[in-house]
Amino acid sequence: MNSYRKVFFGTLVLLLALSCNKDPVSTDDGSQGREAVVSLNLNTMPEENGMPGTRAVEEGTAADYEVTDFWLLQYSENGGLIGTPRYFLMSEFETTEGEPDVALPIILPTESGVEYRVVIIANTHSNSFLTASAVQSIDDLKAVYKGVRSQVDMINSEDGVSLDGDLYMNGITTVSSTTTELDCELYRSVAKLQLTLASAEGSGVKIVSVQLRNVPDHMFYADRLYDGDSTPSPTTSESGFIDLPIDDFEVSPGGSLSKTYYLPRNCRGINSNSTTEADKSGLAPDYATYIEVIGENSSGYPLRYRFYLGANLVDDYNVIPNRLYALDISFNASGDPDSDSRVEVFESITLESSNSYLINPLDMELQTIYAVPINRINEYWFEMNNGTTPIGSATQWVAEVIWQDSSTRLISFCDEKGANASDSFVGTGVNYFYFKPEQGKEGNVVIGVRSQSSTGSYLWSWHLWITDYNPDKITKAGDYVYLVEGGEIHKYVDAAGSSLWSGKYASKYIMDRNLGALSNGMSREDGADEVTVESNAVTKSRGLFYQFGRKDPFPSNLNTTLYGISGSGSSPAFTATSGDVIAKNNERQVSFNESVQSPYLFIAAGTNKDWANNNTSYYLNEWNNPDWYSDENGKSLFDPCPPGWKLPENGTMNIFNPDDGSSINASNYGVSYNNDYSNNLSAGWRFYIGGVGTGPVTYYPAAGSRAGYSGDMTSSYSNGFYWLATPSGSTNGRALQFSSTEARPHNTVNRTYGLPVRCIQE
Repeated sequence: MNSYRKVFFGTLVLLLALSCNKDPVSTDDGSQGREAVVSLNLNTMPEENGMPGTRAVEEGTAADYEVTDFWLLQYSENGGLIGTPRYFLMSEFETTEGEPDVALPIILPTESGVEYRVVIIANTHSNSFLTASAVQSIDDLKAVYKGVRSQVDMINSEDGVSLDGDLYMNGITTVSSTTTELDCELYRSVAKLQLTLASAEGSGVKIVSVQLRNVPDHMFYADRLYDGDSTPSPTTSESGFIDLPIDDFEVSPGGSLSKTYYLPRNCRGINSNSTTEADKSGLAPDYATYIEVIGENSSGYPLRYRFYLGANLVDDYNVIPNRLYALDISFNASGDPDSDSRVEVFESITLESSNSYLINPLDMELQTIYAVPINRINEYWFEMNNGTTPIGSATQWVAEVIWQDSSTRLISFCDEKGANASDSFVGTGVNYFYFKPEQGKEGNVVIGVRSQSSTGSYLWSWHLWITDYNPDKITKAGDYVYLVEGGEIHKYVDAAGSSLWSGKYASKYIMDRNLGALSNGMSREDGADEVTVESNAVTKSRGLFYQFGRKDPFPSNLNTTLYGISGSGSSPAFTATSGDVIAKNNERQVSFNESVQSPYLFIAAGTNKDWANNNTSYYLNEWNNPDWYSDENGKSLFDPCPPGWKLPENGTMNIFNPDDGSSINASNYGVSYNNDYSNNLSAGWRFYIGGVGTGPVTYYPAAGSRAGYSGDMTSSYSNGFYWLATPSGSTNGRALQFSSTEARPHNTVNRTYGLPVRCIQE
């Protein structure tokens, strides 16, 4: 394929007064400089070819080459700032009768052989965004960036919405004692992508959206300082990585569409193991930028294509500013996912066997189809019924929503193609039920499977945690805080900085929020240790409550309304008790079988009891690696966490109390957001996670509990309780517990209580 490039030099020559001597200026390396004025020659460099293209590309617009203003900074050979950053408008350099109106001041070294580095940053349209204190060294300047969240962030948009405007530019040059003219080549701080998508007649492919993914969330103003850095550049400590907003449109067979995008530097290197275009997506390094194209085939199945950018279509994964990446993608057929790593056909995504699933809806009408295995039904009942299983090859069953906490529809059941959306799913044999989430929705759903002939008695149930939080996709690494899609994950360490979780928890993370929560209740400035607890944080971040050893959640707010699948009406499976939203029994223990059959039933068995009436050593460990069932990671059949995550065992929270026994208070190891908890909206503790009394913190809301003797809410806004997987005696379990004045990381709580949980990696 041919490469296309057109060259255009936007040259600005400013003839200024000849250099003149001024008083000496001291620099950080002890040398002397002198003030002078020089002529300036700014060359706006053309966009270089970045990627093989299949069509001629249009010349850049005038805005691509225009310089309206610039900052000038100087640094010594040791990298220290010389003088102060200076800001100029191009209008200041207009000439009258051939004579310059304004001279360009600069500092030149007085010693022969000494060179100062000059950095020019153009088109910031601001005379205040740089201060001398912030850029005392060249490394300081290198780290100055503009945050990227959308395409508009990478240009000077004229209206703040469209892509009309000029581009940020930067250049680096040097001056010596004899410099009379400052020559500087300016390069755009972003790359340009010109993308053409075409679907051939008869291809059977309809394109519905494009998204740029794994995009650095930093655009560095002095990007040229990164030239020559080894890959990967930027590193995960220099920048986070995000997915830009989805660009929705429709290209039907026989149609085409061209789009222009901008991208910051993202050099992830070369993988020589990739030898064909079909290999490239499957062998991409972490955080490499790619184009995700979503479509559907003639059968209605979703299609996903991933095209990684770089200097070629085979093994290069480098996106470099001031380069033009022209990419034509033409679909003649849907493609073969077995032979081409760029192609995925979503007949459905088969989920692992689990009790809960973390579901991230797409921000588009087309949604992923999920297949949930029901094999847990027979796994459980085989053990409990002496080898008898309720689901045979011809058994018919129904999957339905028991309750959801949203007043709008969150999911629809469907077939494996995503068609025939309905309010329930009828299946046969040990198979799957299928569902798809609704566009952009969030909330919690509990689904139960029952035999077709019964109502209200379930063979097993599953929790869907529908949210934008994706703890499995790290976007920026750190020491203790790792940014992920929609939030953070954390590592806890001891006072010496060593991982608290040696052995099975080595290199593992814990979520930043309670299971089922739609917020972590906090906001953190980029790179900051401290957090700001949000308004109404307790309500937002409570999540769901669990009785010790049970897999099924309960609402954590007394006045939560529970709905059926359509978001209207009440839950069809049970009748809510007066003044609450769940079914409860009082002063009665139940069997394990009844607890499974009635996932909506809060078992208020009374004071100092277990909710299970057959409480023997056989059952005490149902959350903690029971002898009679666990998977290869030691995760219990009753663990409520999503795949890849599990409940933490006792000791996980010991960072909050290194003395391993006595309580702690706000003056030593933990930091209470509000010591007297007078602010109910944000009551809770901010705990240090990077060592005692230092480093980043995480927020645990004072969400209270559901009392084991009644099921009613108690201690809201005054106490926090968090289950650990480890039992204590015959009726208690271990839990983190705190009040406004103290915290106990491994207290004992009666097993009938409903408490929130946080999940740790398996």
